[in-house]
Amino acid sequence: AGTLRWRWHTNDLPVNARYTNAIVAETATRWVIGTEAGILVTEDAGNTWQWTNLAGFAVRELRYEPGRWWAGSDRGVWRSEDGRTWRRAGTGLTDVAVYGVATTPNAVVLATETGVWSADGSGGWRNCGLHAPVHAVGVHPERPDMWVAGCVPGGAWVTECSGKSWSALPDLPGTVGVVVPPGGKR
Repeated sequence: AGTLRWRWHTNDLPVNARYTNAIVAETATRWVIGTEAGILVTEDAGNTWQWTNLAGFAVRELRYEPGRWWAGSDRGVWRSEDGRTWRRAGTGLTDVAVYGVATTPNAVVLATETGVWSADGSGGWRNCGLHAPVHAVGVHPERPDMWVAGCVPGGAWVTECSGKSWSALPDLPGTVGVVVPPGGKR
């Protein structure tokens, strides 16, 4: 009959929008993706895509908790209530690349090109050390003051006091790009 060809969900998107850095499947059909060109949303499992107002630059990380979205981008961190309308979160990190986002009950923790930063997402960001390119961060689900950070290069580091002091985790690779705390949530 004819040649079988797979259809990619992103065939009709520009090249930079096809390069996906992060994806969150909120439901089986509603997905929010962070791409090299911004954030797109689908309500029909990838058959059609809509741009959000966060467009024109790379989005490296997405984090979803019921009622709140966080996006780490090449231009700081952003938040949204619906995944479609985004606004800058906090102050002081406008031109910093944010590679990872984790949350505690009272704070947002960021992995950035200039170290680990934390705040409540509305005020100024506080540098929590590790003055190195941090590409991943995780928060222990039962101990919100315990964070693990992965540096590229620099290995893995842990704090048990919300970033006041850090200790290197020995015998791990010198480059750590992903941190998955207990319970499996990045």
